Amino acid sequence: MYSFLFDISFLNVQAAGPTFVLGNRLRSSRGELAKLKANLEEATAQAQAHKKTAEGLKAEKGSLRSQIKQLEADVKRKDELIAALETGRDELLHKTEALQGEISEAKETAVIDYKASEDFQEATRRYYVAGFEHFRKRAALAFGSVQDWSIVKIFDDEETTAVEEGSEDDEEEDVVQSKERVATPSDVPSSAPDGPPGDDSAVGPIGGQAVSVDDQVDPSPAGDEVQ
Repeated sequence: MYSFLFDISFLNVQAAGPTFVLGNRLRSSRGELAKLKANLEEATAQAQAHKKTAEGLKAEKGSLRSQIKQLEADVKRKDELIAALETGRDELLHKTEALQGEISEAKETAVIDYKASEDFQEATRRYYVAGFEHFRKRAALAFGSVQDWSIVKIFDDEETTAVEEGSEDDEEEDVVQSKERVATPSDVPSSAPDGPPGDDSAVGPIGGQAVSVDDQVDPSPAGDEVQ
């Protein structure tokens, strides 16, 4: 009887060892499972956060692409506008050059027309010829005893009054531009007596001719003479 009980107790002890080990393993597995569950929840939260971040970046990427397209379209419009402005500028430059040429031609035509007009002839008679006549009268008052001033004549033709083109020598004197030409005999005294107060029309001989103080050049008379 005691032997039987001993055998049962021995069997119970032998069976309890694996059960204790199994219980310990179960308790350890529960702790690891809890840790794994916590890690899984944390990874899930991180995944959700990453997903939201990715969605935000995706939306921002789409917005940036839209802005890039708008900027490209804006650049294209500005390039077209610049090209049009450059074309307009070139056209304006050509028009300006053409207008300047027309203005130049119009000025030349106006000068030619004016020289051929009666107004020019009248102005010439009034200011040039009449002025010379006034000079001749004043000179007659001052030098009437030594010269017959009625024979002094004026040259008003274009060939004589135009600027003469000289030679290409750099040391040549300035071209003749005077409009008054006076001829007189060679016996006119070199120094003129004092004239009336305010008389600034004194003359002196040069090469056998008398010329005004404003015109000390040797003219080469040409063309018709006007009294």
